[in-house]
Amino acid sequence: MSRARMKVVGCVLCVAVLGGACSGDSDKVSTTATTKPYNIEEGVGSAAATLRADLTGLLQEHVLLLSIVTGTKLSGQDAGPASAVLDQNAADLGNVVASVYGADTAARFLDPWRRHTAGLEAFTDVAASTDKAVVDKAKADLTAIQIRIATVLNEANPQLTVESLAETIGGYATSAEAAITAQAKNDGTAPDKIKTAADKMADTAIVLAAGIVKQKKDAVPGKLDAISAVLRTELTAKLQEHVYLASIVTGAALSGGGLEPASEALDENSLELSRAIGAVYGDEAARRFLELWRQHIEFFVDFTEAAGRNDTTKKDAARSALDGYRTTFATFLNDANPKLGRTEVADDLGEHVDSLLSAIEAQAAKVPGQVVKLREAAMHMPETALLLATGIAQQFPSKFG
Repeated sequence: MSRARMKVVGCVLCVAVLGGACSGDSDKVSTTATTKPYNIEEGVGSAAATLRADLTGLLQEHVLLLSIVTGTKLSGQDAGPASAVLDQNAADLGNVVASVYGADTAARFLDPWRRHTAGLEAFTDVAASTDKAVVDKAKADLTAIQIRIATVLNEANPQLTVESLAETIGGYATSAEAAITAQAKNDGTAPDKIKTAADKMADTAIVLAAGIVKQKKDAVPGKLDAISAVLRTELTAKLQEHVYLASIVTGAALSGGGLEPASEALDENSLELSRAIGAVYGDEAARRFLELWRQHIEFFVDFTEAAGRNDTTKKDAARSALDGYRTTFATFLNDANPKLGRTEVADDLGEHVDSLLSAIEAQAAKVPGQVVKLREAAMHMPETALLLATGIAQQFPSKFG
């Protein structure tokens, strides 16, 4: 599962966070904490860092929720409940736009954004077609809407050029179309392509955030490219992605389908997270993190399989194992960083475990509103990311200030 793209992403993260290479313990941040006070509002919790993390999380989630809608539609099931949750994501994105440019601009943005989303949903009908003209027409229609989205944002902020916006939105759309096509053709590469499309949204988020901060620097203070902002954003993206990719794995386990393609995409996400930890605390910490993280995923799969068979005994055993995991994991993080209190981390992980187990139970019971539960589980992860990023920044204020 060692892929070229995975290696590149991991090393880029190390460079972005630490300004170093991914070559081992010699490149990690010094684990000698300083006593210099850390101003959270100027660092990891600044308005600029929050904007970047929020945009990245919402845009990435858009792709992941879209994949659930298109996958549900292609399976012949009612995609309405999933579409409603996807539209809530759009509304939340509109709220971010409104917070900067007002309700009128948000409404003008949401109209083409929703039309573009509907167009991608409809693309499932032609994605597997051998009629190139039909596929090209669908893609051309989507491109036209992308230009409209770019135009609306440019009217609100000349710093955001139509060309740059159309390019980044077009890049995401191309990746999303490839993922939908793989789904439509029942291609085993679909989970990896979904992840690729979701990861692509970080590019769109930074273009938007940079333009907003440049235009509204007084209203959105902070350094968008500060190491703490990068760390928070990366953790937000990878932890949120973990939940959605886990749901693809649990869905495959419940349907009796092959787990390998989905598991590979999820494990790539785990490796990326371990590299983020290793970039701060070294190779041994990365190895231990990965061992624990993979183990807790196995416990979730055990719970899923038991839920599919309605085996209460094995469900309870998996739940108990996850409860033990959160204590072990909290101890691991606290040993590396005393700023991350064991109780605080264990409680946060408890929310992650409980919310994802609730989503899995809804998935196993085929509850129409299961995507609501899944999004609730995913929405907790940005809080976890902020908790971890803040603890790391407080431990190393001179590096993450």
